[in-house]
Amino acid sequence: MTDRTEQLGQSEGVNATAMTGDLIDLAAARLAELSGSGPVLSRETEDLDVNVVRLPAGRSIEEHINREVDVVMVALAGSGLVTVADQEFVLSPQRLLIIPKGSRRSIRSTGDDALVYLSLHRRRARLWPTVKRSTSSNG
Repeated sequence: MTDRTEQLGQSEGVNATAMTGDLIDLAAARLAELSGSGPVLSRETEDLDVNVVRLPAGRSIEEHINREVDVVMVALAGSGLVTVADQEFVLSPQRLLIIPKGSRRSIRSTGDDALVYLSLHRRRARLWPTVKRSTSSNG
C-alpha cells in the first residue's frame, strides 16, 4: 500500500511545476480519512509555502511565535481552537484565519475527528512546532 503522503504529493524543495501551475484536488484527497499527525501535503514555490496539516482529535500544537511571516489558516475538516495573542478563534470548515507575524499562537483540535487545515505563507525557513498529546482521560 502506498503511503498517503506520497499519494498526495509530498514535495521536497521547490516545486518543478510551479511555472505552469499545480492543481491539487483536496476533495479527492479525502483528507479527513488520513491518519498520523503533522503535514500530509506540502508544496513550495520560490515565494510560497503551502501545507495541509492534520492534527488528531485532542492533540495540540504548543504556543510558539513565528517572527518572519503572516500565516493564513483555512480549516478543511474537523474543528479546532486557535489562540492568537490570548484571543481564541474557532476554526471549522470554510473559516479562514489570518495570523500576523510576531504573535504568540497555539492550535488545539477540539472535535471528535482530526482537525485538518491548510496553512499558507510567504516562503521562509522551516518551523516544526511540537504536537502535544491530550491530557484528558480519553486521549
